Amino acid sequence: MRISMAELKQRAADRPKGYLTDCVSRGKRDGEWLELSEDQFEFLRRKYSCDLPGVGEMLANFSYSILAWLDAGFPVTNKSQFQSRMAHCLECLDWVDHRCRKCGCYQVKQWLDTEKCPVNKW
Repeated sequence: MRISMAELKQRAADRPKGYLTDCVSRGKRDGEWLELSEDQFEFLRRKYSCDLPGVGEMLANFSYSILAWLDAGFPVTNKSQFQSRMAHCLECLDWVDHRCRKCGCYQVKQWLDTEKCPVNKW
């Protein structure tokens, strides 16, 4: 895939901070053009797409998580488990802008021992 740097900069205005740098680091620059492999293009497309859960879905997911956690007696993960879970999240294509595209969590569910990853990574 070949995209002009001008178009890429224009797209970056609507994307999260770091988008342009991430794109350039994954491609090969040829003057005013950036060449990306199909794999890298797909990776960037998934990473920066904006199809995050809405507020209602996030509230429902969070409510179910908290109820299960309360029912189990408030068990939490230890620091090592939390770090392991977060490492999986940070490498996942569904982790966008400090949040999971599948469930909408913001580094809270990783502390709850009753929770699991919506795509079974932890």
